[in-house]
Formats: sequence, C-alpha cells, structure tokens
Amino acid sequence: MTSATAFIAAQPRAIEQIKANTEEVMFSIRRAENIAVAVKTLKALPQKDYESYLVNYENILLSITQALDAEDNRDLTFEQQGNRLVTFIESKLSEQQAAIQAQQTLTTELKRQNAYNALLEQKIIALTATENTEEDLDNVATVEENVRENDEEQNIETIE
Repeated sequence: MTSATAFIAAQPRAIEQIKANTEEVMFSIRRAENIAVAVKTLKALPQKDYESYLVNYENILLSITQALDAEDNRDLTFEQQGNRLVTFIESKLSEQQAAIQAQQTLTTELKRQNAYNALLEQKIIALTATENTEEDLDNVATVEENVRENDEEQNIETIE
C-alpha cells in the first residue's frame, strides 16, 4: 500500500497505472481479510470441530480433483494435494498447447493441399479446353476439306 501511495504522489497523471496499483492493493486487503476471518473461525472452533473443519477443506480439494478428472490424493497432506493438482493442470495445459499446435500445423497443411488441388483443377480445365480446342480445330479442318471437296465436285459437274 505504501508503494501505491508513493506512486500516486510521484505520478498523479498516470491514471491507468494508478488503477492497476489500486486493484493490487485491494486484492491484498481482501486476501488479508479472508485469512483473518479464517484464523478467527479456527480459533473460535472447539478443538473437537477441528477435524470437520479440515475435512471441509479436503472436500474442496476433492471436488477440484474430480472436476479435473485427476487422481484422488486425499492420502497426502493438503500441501502435497495442492502441488499435485498444480502439476496435473500444468501437464494438461501443456498437452492442450501441443494439440493446438498440431491442429494449426494440420490446418496449414490442409490449406496448402486445398490450394494445390485448386491449381490441379485449373490445369485439368485448361488441358481439357486445349484438347477440346484441338478437336474443334481438327473438326474445322475436316469441314473445310469437305467443303473444298464439295466445291471441286460441283466445279467438275459444272464443267461437264
């Protein structure tokens, strides 16, 4: 809190940074209040209720474990259970990042293949058009030849 106050005094116009510092201070205050409430609650409990209080926290960790479909670690200390959950989550996040990277690679390859397929389709269309054009030219040549032959026959008939 002292550093936030000093920052505000030094840079009173840095509104965004002041807001960020304020949020950090408020977070720390709320956290300290929650810890104080938990300590008071624990102190107010009769010693016979300590176990149920701790089992309640264990159930919270178990709920998280089950939601993540992780291994049941209730045979470990709370700290060890927390560490195992963190390790499990980090592992899953790493696997998810690898899957995202693989998906991006496959998407890129698919786009490349689609572009290549489109190019091949264009070449096929061009070749088919060229083939049709050559056939058309052959047909035109044949028609012209037939016309010439007919003209020659008619000329011969006219001469006779």
